Amino acid sequence: MALISFSRVSSPAGSWNPSMNPDAKGYGGKEGFLQPSAWSDGGNFYCYDKGNQPNKVLHFGWSVLPGADFENLIDFFEDMKGKRYNFTLTDIDAQTYTVRFFSEIAWDYNETGADLNVSFNLLVEG
Repeated sequence: MALISFSRVSSPAGSWNPSMNPDAKGYGGKEGFLQPSAWSDGGNFYCYDKGNQPNKVLHFGWSVLPGADFENLIDFFEDMKGKRYNFTLTDIDAQTYTVRFFSEIAWDYNETGADLNVSFNLLVEG
């Protein structure tokens, strides 16, 4: 099993190569349609199809991510301007996907105080 990696070659270039893979329960995906929806002031519900095929969202989570890995992740997130730029994910099976951040990065400190609980979602494009 390979370590996951995140990279973007074109401008803005950047990469993130964590020293450990996500927890077994912290790595998974789901498929669904991205459908913007809202209620109007008049009480009507509007729902719009966004494309004609399901979108896949990948979830990543670490219960213990070393501080140095976390700092590098934040740098990479800032390089990608949050959700703005896509990049290449190489997963644990060495398959590659074009993805972008689909959520903010959530974290809190675990019991040691040195490592962090970290999670985020990626949208698979194409």
